[in-house]
Amino acid sequence: MFRSLFTALLGQEARKTTATLTEACCDDPDAAHALGALLVRVARADVADATAQLDALNHELDRIERLLLQLYGLSARDAAAMRATCEALEQRAPDTEIFTEMIRQGVDFDDRLQALETLWQQSLKEGGGDQSSRRRLTRVQSALGLTDADSVLARSQALEHV
Repeated sequence: MFRSLFTALLGQEARKTTATLTEACCDDPDAAHALGALLVRVARADVADATAQLDALNHELDRIERLLLQLYGLSARDAAAMRATCEALEQRAPDTEIFTEMIRQGVDFDDRLQALETLWQQSLKEGGGDQSSRRRLTRVQSALGLTDADSVLARSQALEHV
């Protein structure tokens, strides 16, 4: 589902990155990139009102890179490359409502739930009880088409790994 969108948005870069990611970890690299691009979009939206926008955005992008590393078992170098590709894809992706609907339809429920669980793990390791962290997780949950019950499940599973 994402292959044609991904190639249309990124051209030759998409083919190169997809080949690298397939080799590194994923059966469906296009869905993985789409998920990463959605996380970038949520991060950018979260820091839109931040006073220190650049620092806040860089922190969120670093968090996404760690998530990609953990979620897909990538090397640090491959996770950084994937994050850069996800950023480029996010900038060229369609409007958020269309994009999130494509992800909900094209990325398996278990993969979306695993992404939220991994974000919960990161948040909990960083002390994750503050309001901004919870708001960000709620935005990601909503963008992924997950319910409050799904988030509770993801959080409880994350607690087992922290």
